[in-house]
Amino acid sequence: MRQIASFFALVAACLAPLVPAVAVAAPGFDLQVGAFVDDQDGTSYDLNAQFRPSDSLTLSLGAGRSSSSLATTDFNGTTVRGGAELRRGRFGGGLYASNWEDSDQFSSQVLGGRFSMTFAGSFDAALVAESRQLEVSYTTTGLLGRTVAQDVRFNGAGLGAELGWAGNVWSGYLRGMSYDYDSQLDRAINASRAPATRAFPRVAALVNSVLTRTAGAIDYQASLGVDRAFSRSGLGADLTLSSDVISGADSTSLSLFWRYGLTTRVGIDATLGMTATDGFDSIGFAGVGFSFRN
Repeated sequence: MRQIASFFALVAACLAPLVPAVAVAAPGFDLQVGAFVDDQDGTSYDLNAQFRPSDSLTLSLGAGRSSSSLATTDFNGTTVRGGAELRRGRFGGGLYASNWEDSDQFSSQVLGGRFSMTFAGSFDAALVAESRQLEVSYTTTGLLGRTVAQDVRFNGAGLGAELGWAGNVWSGYLRGMSYDYDSQLDRAINASRAPATRAFPRVAALVNSVLTRTAGAIDYQASLGVDRAFSRSGLGADLTLSSDVISGADSTSLSLFWRYGLTTRVGIDATLGMTATDGFDSIGFAGVGFSFRN
């Protein structure tokens, strides 16, 4: 993944002289509401809002609730997130933060930044950096068989890149992220495998579900997507590859989506897909969303 980031950075540097000024979104706001379910009784509800006080500044805020029941581990998490992006001509930059927490087992906090540049009219290249802080709670068997509650915290730094293009009919993107974690990761790995550990949550279950993947302990993640637009609708597909840093389990997720504009401001979309992760049964999922744009 570091090679992918370096490649995108080189592409951006080489094409910088070709970058023209680009149009930006007019002031207004967008609102999206979505719900997902999977065939393991998992559910997710999500609300996102973007507010554009000017043609160069976008503020975002979101919240959601997700639950998954995978193997021997159940996760019930609440997420909140926010961000701000400033765009001037061909350049853009922004900051974002999110917090996902299952109060009994796992929490994940992410702080990131993104710098982007538009070139050749319809291409956008970006560099992304993230800081991730994760905490896992588990139990061990102590003296005389007594159960002892434990927790381990570890931090990671991620670097990645994105390349996207948008045409009148076809659009698509490529994205890659890779993470390095501090020495406390070894403690988490050892605890997950120690004979005295009585219950260690299967954190890999997070990357096995589209409902919780972004909150997981990610080692790397790569994705690509393509979209075909019609007069009032669109069809697309996304493929995501990722890996859990504690177990080393690799995960592959494929999804298809459809969208339709009910009016010039109101739209509906639907998603159908499947995720396969080492050590878990494959999971099918489906989702529906509504959007309003002013």
